[in-house]
Amino acid sequence: DLLGTTLDHYPSPELPATTDDLQALLSIKQSISSDPRGTLSSWSLSANNSSSSSSSSRDPFGYSFCYWNGVYCQDGRVSRLDLSGYDLNGGLSASISGLRFLTYLDLSRNSFRLSIPPEIGNLSRLSFLNLSFNAFTGPIPTSISSCSGLSRLDLSHNLLQGSIPPHLSSLASLETIDLSFNELSGTIPRALSLCLNLGSIRLDGNGFIGAIPEEFGAMPKLSVFSASSNRLSGGMPLSMQASRAFVEIDLSDNDLSGPVASIGGASLRIFNISANGFSGLVPQPLPAPNCPDLIVMDVSRNGFSG
Repeated sequence: DLLGTTLDHYPSPELPATTDDLQALLSIKQSISSDPRGTLSSWSLSANNSSSSSSSSRDPFGYSFCYWNGVYCQDGRVSRLDLSGYDLNGGLSASISGLRFLTYLDLSRNSFRLSIPPEIGNLSRLSFLNLSFNAFTGPIPTSISSCSGLSRLDLSHNLLQGSIPPHLSSLASLETIDLSFNELSGTIPRALSLCLNLGSIRLDGNGFIGAIPEEFGAMPKLSVFSASSNRLSGGMPLSMQASRAFVEIDLSDNDLSGPVASIGGASLRIFNISANGFSGLVPQPLPAPNCPDLIVMDVSRNGFSG
């Protein structure tokens, strides 16, 4: 409603004015090389410094940047930046770290390139980070582990390289992580199992090798594990086979082998282990009545019998 919107944008009058957020936003704009939709046309000092009566009546405390496209404020500080899907092209300025009160950052579905600045780890209040569907390169910054309140991390569909930083295991509030469709490599760190609130792990379309950590099947809230199209080897963890908590398991197109004794759980909807080297009997139980919600079960292109 109008009152809620007004209160969300206006700062409390007793708070001192700050230029930190303003300068950070202007630096972010400067790092953008192409803005075909004119999304950032409102991001200008003239809008912030206007002394016109209309501007002063609309923004009596001088925080006009809170009205810039994609910018949302609480108590006069930028708390949310949503520039998703505007076809922006360029790099992400290290000055993003100046938005110290930012809790939500969505830059997905643009053409951001170069590396993710390590300064992003200075955003200690960040709970939502979505940089998916861009062209970011380089490693995943280890500094992201300093965003202690992060609950959703989506870096999928980029050109990121290197391994998953084990330090991400310190993100105690992390609920979902999506690193799919990058150029990541190395093994999947078992330390991720220490993220006890983690409910979804998506690692599809990378170059991960080695075994799936046995600990993943015992994670208390993990219901989605998808790691198709990698080079994972070894067997399907027994703990994952025995778990009844999973909604989705997709291990297709890997180098996994060995028997799969069972699948299960009334919540299971997707079970795909196709295009591997599994052998033995076809996993049981089959759909109804043991898995009433199962809509995809693909065990093809393996060595199963029976």
